[in-house]
Amino acid sequence: MDRNTLIIAVAIIVIVLAAGVLYFLMKEEQPITPVVSDQKIKLTQEQDLTFVELTEEEKQALKDQGFDVPPAGDDSKTKSLQLVSTSDEVAAIAADINATDLSGLDAELAEIDKLLSGL
Repeated sequence: MDRNTLIIAVAIIVIVLAAGVLYFLMKEEQPITPVVSDQKIKLTQEQDLTFVELTEEEKQALKDQGFDVPPAGDDSKTKSLQLVSTSDEVAAIAADINATDLSGLDAELAEIDKLLSGL
């Protein structure tokens, strides 16, 4: 191999490497699309109040953390609080308020405060 061929081969290699470096430096960065959307979802009252069934793993994790596992299905107290009139008349609203039994809703409040103060 003569000297001129060697110089041409080295020059071609340097040009190819320089072109590759320039290509990657000039290439436009693709924005990273977030996997989790920050958009809020508006739920209707029925969607917001639907019961979520826990898997056995979730129930066991709650028990391991010292929490009581919630009962399966809808409880009667929640169902009774959801029964309201669709009327917008003042008398119907007053009747709904008077018929709502809120006694015992704060029965676990002391326990919740105790748990929260331990955080």
